[in-house]
Amino acid sequence: MDIWAWLTEEYRRYIDDDPLFAFGLVRLPSTVVDNNHTAVESTYAHLMGKLREKPDANPWLELFLRHWRLQSMILRRHQINEGMPLAIELIEMASRDEYRDCPQSICAAQDLCVAYGHLDGPGFAEERIQVSRETLSRINPSWPCWICIHGELAGAMLDLGRYAEVLEQVREMHVATAPYDREKGFSVFTEVHALQGLGRLDEALQILRKVQHADLGDGYVLEWRMWMARILAQVPGDEDPRAYLPRWDEVHDTASNWGSFAQAMWLIGDWDDRLFVQLSRGARRLVGQGAVWDGVDLSFTLAEHALHHHQRDLARGALDRIAQWLPRLHVPSNPQPRLQAALARLNAMADDPFADGELRVFAVRGHRLSQDDLDILSSTLGQAVDDWTSDEKRPLPGTTQNDLRLNVAWPHDQPLEALDQILSRFAAGRGALLWPDLLQHIDRERAAEHRARLSTLEK
Repeated sequence: MDIWAWLTEEYRRYIDDDPLFAFGLVRLPSTVVDNNHTAVESTYAHLMGKLREKPDANPWLELFLRHWRLQSMILRRHQINEGMPLAIELIEMASRDEYRDCPQSICAAQDLCVAYGHLDGPGFAEERIQVSRETLSRINPSWPCWICIHGELAGAMLDLGRYAEVLEQVREMHVATAPYDREKGFSVFTEVHALQGLGRLDEALQILRKVQHADLGDGYVLEWRMWMARILAQVPGDEDPRAYLPRWDEVHDTASNWGSFAQAMWLIGDWDDRLFVQLSRGARRLVGQGAVWDGVDLSFTLAEHALHHHQRDLARGALDRIAQWLPRLHVPSNPQPRLQAALARLNAMADDPFADGELRVFAVRGHRLSQDDLDILSSTLGQAVDDWTSDEKRPLPGTTQNDLRLNVAWPHDQPLEALDQILSRFAAGRGALLWPDLLQHIDRERAAEHRARLSTLEK
């Protein structure tokens, strides 16, 4: 099924008399998938204005233009308050006799399913599954839409944690569409997501490498890079996930990137307060524009980060916002167990930054420490160690008075010499310090060098 044949005919119809209109029609989809949102809006307004000047125009063109605008507004910008009524209007339009045979009438179901998924993914999952299956019953694997609608079906299942079912469904879809020699498209990320959920990370990485050069637009490339970073951060090896992760300024204009970007940063362990604040603002923006579930899910990622690093105020702020937003969900009870577990961790965390026998040291990525910074950090934390080791009223289970575990989160762009200075100040005359592995916080290529220096300092 060639869903673009009719549009090619429209292009030929207008290319001589109105070339800007003709070129705009065929360029709009690629403008959307390249995440050029400003151009999408201006192009849409221009084309709709020109369309109203053509009384004999094919009515399918309006449905086509509305659909592709919603692909930008709902799938990428997550503007649900504005996009949901438009998606419902499009479903109604697509059901009319003059539009029913337009191939893009099928796409209207995708727009609506995605909108409800952003509003409350798990809460509307069963409804999204039902609509997707009804839509699939109207087409067959020869349609490119077969892949897109299967992607919505699988996305709803992912929100319910049905990873094995998703994997089976996606692979059946790939078999059915194989005779038509099409790109797997964004559905490959659904497959990778399911494999990650099942802990089959090596398989996920193999699939990502196979589709590295798919020509599906700038948005696809960014998504692929973020998934590469997420999977590599969980797989042992020498390949640095940071080499794939986009910069924040590459993704901040497109809301659909924020959750994946935050997950990648969390898994890599490469974070700073400025980024935390920017993503927190992003979560509030998502909820404000109706993508409540996306804002809640992003805030859970931020809360996990803060809890991991014993940043109580940041964690409490993220969890308080989640509690405020839950009533806006279709099924507010779904995230409650996750919220209660996070609150329990927060409440169990003592105010003392090293009451559990770990003193955490952090440096801000992207900010080169000056000598003054080093002196202040060394003296401040050194005094904290002195205070702790001299306080006989607070013995820790399983430790002696002079035992203190130092967990250093040291960004890869900070000099090793700065770490040496701080650790040397701690090690001098303070008894035995227990140095754990530096885990994912260390640049993998330099981990051995770090450990060698730490061993020297221990002695």
